[in-house]
Amino acid sequence: MTPNQKIQLALDYIEAYNHMNVAGMMAPLSEDITFLNISDGQANMEIQGKEALQAQAKDTLALFTERQQSIRALQFEEANLLVIQIDYIATVAQDLPNGWKAGDKLKLEGLSRFSFQEGKISKIEDVS
Repeated sequence: MTPNQKIQLALDYIEAYNHMNVAGMMAPLSEDITFLNISDGQANMEIQGKEALQAQAKDTLALFTERQQSIRALQFEEANLLVIQIDYIATVAQDLPNGWKAGDKLKLEGLSRFSFQEGKISKIEDVS
């Protein structure tokens, strides 16, 4: 798998994410995908398997009226580890237990690490 093919898989995932297209998000992922979310240096979510990640992705659709990941930069740290620096903007759809209110605008900076195996994304780490 070439570096450009790996980049394209990650871009396909991000584009589908931005369009709230769960099926499109799942297309470039391996069946045994690992998803890890890290916020303020703490892992606060880990999901194993495509089926579990798809269920979580569907559940989060109702949380935002819009969301957009914009790429600031990308680079390979290793042959199978692509790091993409992200600006994230979203609008909260409903009042949430963490204190976010419907209509709140979220703006975050972070990065996503994509690992690859056998022509698919095998791990995603979102760090903010």
